[in-house]
This record gives sequence, structure tokens and C-alpha cells, in this order.
Amino acid sequence: MRRKRYVWLKSILVAILVFGSGVWINTSNGTNAQAATITQDTPINQIFTDTAL
Repeated sequence: MRRKRYVWLKSILVAILVFGSGVWINTSNGTNAQAATITQDTPINQIFTDTAL
């Protein structure tokens, strides 16, 4: 019975750690992304040169 309680407690602690790590990674402001600006009209096949697209 005691062993079963420790397994339950261990799984709760792992779940808290995983959830906390996910929140920390998602709320960190280390990633900055900005869209590129294109000054003139460009055909889409010059921007994306892959013909499969």
C-alpha cells in the first residue's frame, strides 16, 4: 500500500514538472520574430522557387 502511494506521488510530481516546464518555455520572451518587408511586387515563383508548391 505504501509503495502504491509513492508511485502516485511520483507521477503527480512528474506531471507538475512537465506542466511547469511547458509554461516556462512558452512564456519566456527569448524568441523575437519579425516579418520581412518586400519593397516591390515580386512574383510568388521568385520568392518560393520550389515548383512543387
